[in-house]
Order: sequence, then structure tokens, then C-alpha cells
Amino acid sequence: MKSLFGLGCAALYLFTSSVFASKVNFSGFGTIGATYSDNEYLELTTDFLNTSHDGFTFLNESKVGFQANLALADKWDAVGQVVFQDRNRKTFNEFIELAFIRYRPNRNWSLRAGRVNSDLYLLSDYPYVGYAYLWSRPPNEFYSIASPVNNFDGVDLEYKNHIADGFFRFRLGYGQTSPELQGVDNRFGFTSKDLILLSASYQLNNWLIRLTHSQSNFDDLRAFEFSDAQLILEQTPDDIWPAKVEILDKFEISGKSSSYDSLGISYESKSWLFYSEGGISKNDWLPFSSSNSGYATLGYIREQITYFISLSAIKNSDKIPTYSPPIFDANTPPELAAYLYAISDTLTTILDSITARQTTISAGAKLDLTSSMNIKLQLDHTNISPKGYGLWNTKTPEILTTRDKVNTLSLSFNVLF
Repeated sequence: MKSLFGLGCAALYLFTSSVFASKVNFSGFGTIGATYSDNEYLELTTDFLNTSHDGFTFLNESKVGFQANLALADKWDAVGQVVFQDRNRKTFNEFIELAFIRYRPNRNWSLRAGRVNSDLYLLSDYPYVGYAYLWSRPPNEFYSIASPVNNFDGVDLEYKNHIADGFFRFRLGYGQTSPELQGVDNRFGFTSKDLILLSASYQLNNWLIRLTHSQSNFDDLRAFEFSDAQLILEQTPDDIWPAKVEILDKFEISGKSSSYDSLGISYESKSWLFYSEGGISKNDWLPFSSSNSGYATLGYIREQITYFISLSAIKNSDKIPTYSPPIFDANTPPELAAYLYAISDTLTTILDSITARQTTISAGAKLDLTSSMNIKLQLDHTNISPKGYGLWNTKTPEILTTRDKVNTLSLSFNVLF
């Protein structure tokens, strides 16, 4: 798959070659977003690929993107897009959102190779173009868990056509992605390989419905701290920690898989907007608990201002596992006992933090200044259940077993250029 991504990146090189490119269109977009969360113990995570911040910050939502579209030859074109934001891993590869070559033999079919968008939800074509969607920040309960697969390196095939009085689109993709995420205390990465994505949408008048499915296999865990703990656990006698076999199996990444299914519906008229999506995530690798999530948003348009209210929720569908702590006797070396106690405490913190159980009520407004600029204001009130902090980061793990709430205020200026 790296060669396919390289093929997409090679298309970017053609931007400078007049021999191959008969026409190049450049465009861009940007968001200056300020957020304030009133919970001093929690850091807001708007995207699992980005760093998290508490209090007042411009880093959660601010971003700038640039895109170039090339007409290479008859039926061939290429697209490259970079988006600069506060990623966990700040390498240029992490900022490349799209880099693909596309072949369109006719108006109905297209084939892309390189880094392409995943098409898993309603905002798939423009997840970082703040101007293009209603909210200051899309519902976190639904969109944050999908962020690790916003794009992937591989190929996809698309078919679209008018059917009856509506427009039908189908897409099939295959590839892999290697996100770098923020954990409880440290970053960790992994690879989703053999990634298969299916999506089908149908638009009729003001209505759009979209069905999606994805599945992949986990591999290549990049978390050095856990690797050291895993080695100690493997060498620990069974009579000291009987639960070690089950713990090692749950955290072992090889052979574990993930699947995701979603349904999205939208309605847009001159005066009213309605958006709703629901998703079911199933994972058998412990750090990614299975969950059900969704939201519903209603908007009312009055001249240049669109007012909206939204309700979103996520709830883990797995039983939160518990494990007995290690048992020591007088013959246990003190160094081993101290290390196993530390592992046990870390394991408890991880188990308390990986599940997401929360509900958010949002209200806001979008003011259209011009055909390429708008301002958005949004207030979120979030209720978090005990051991349901999976969408937040914290440096105070003691709060993970309590119920809490957070108010988040967002103000953003969005522009196309």
C-alpha cells in the first residue's frame, strides 16, 4: 500500500510539469477556531489524530488546507490536499489528506489510487472544510471515533448514475491506514490493514440517505511502554497474577479485527435543515471498545443566519472488563512486586478510560458573511457517565470513576480561497 500512496504523491510532482499538466486549479480553506471548556480536569479531543487541550485554546479547531487539482490527460486527473493542524505526530505525511491519481473512462465510473477519503459519513468529502458544514464542530460522539479512518492509502472504485428521479452513488475501497493517536498518558499507533470500505448513497430532491460499512484487521502496535509491560507479564509466574493470560490476550493486537456500520440521513430546504447519523462499531481489540453512537441536528434558516440545535450520544456496547490484581508472598522480589503494582494501576486506568458513555446537547448559529466566509458560534453541554471518558484526555485519572459534565463554547471564522 505504500507504493500506492507513493503513486498518489507522485501526482503532486506533476504540478510543476507543464508537459503533463494541461490545467491546474488551486484552492484552499481555513478555520480560525477558539474553544473554551470549563472542566479543569479534562482535555477536549475533537479528533483522535490531534493533540487535546483544556481551557481556552485556538489549537483544537484551527486549521488551514490547500488543494490542487490537475487535468493530466483525457480521462486522467490528480488531486493533492494538505491540511495543517495540531496533529499528534507532526510529520509532513500526517498533514497529507489526499494524494491520488484518478481515471474516469466515462461519466459513471472512476478509479482512484493513492491516499483517498474513506466516504464513511455525510462529511466525508470535506471533513476539514469548516465553511462547508453547519456546526462549529461536528458532533464529537459520532465524528471523533471515525477520525482515524478519514482517509486511507489504497484504491477505490466509484459508480454513480441517475436512477428514477434521484442520484445514486456506490463506492468500494481497499487499503490500509496507520494512525497515531493520543492515549491516556502517551501517544500510540497501529495499522488497520486489509481495510475494506463500502458506501452507497441516494439523493432524491431534498433528501439524502447514505449506508456505509467498513472492516479491517489490527496490526503493528507502536506503544513502547506497553511492550515493556507485556514482556514483564509474560515472565510473571501464573500464581502471582492468574489473570495475566487473559490480559495479554486482550491487549495482543495481532489477529484482532474491527468493523463499522453507519446510516446517515439529511434534508435541506430553503428554510430547514436536518442531519442525522448513527453508527455501530465492533472491535475485539481491548483498547478500542465497541460502541453505538449517533446524533440528530435540526437547523432553521432565516436570511443569512442558520440557527441549530443538536443531540448526540455514544455508549459502549461491551461490558467493561475487570481483572484481579497480582498476589504476592514473602518470596516475591520487591522490584517485581513494585513493577507489577505499577502495571496493575496503569491497567486499571486504561480500562477506566477506554469506554465512551456520554450525551451532548448543542445549540448554535452560523452567520454567512459572503459566499466564501462564515462565522459560527456553538455551545455544548456534555454529561459523562462513570468510566465513560473515552472521548477525553485527563491527567487526573482519579475522576474516571465519577460522573461529570463539561460546557464547551466554540467560536470559529471559516473561509474558502
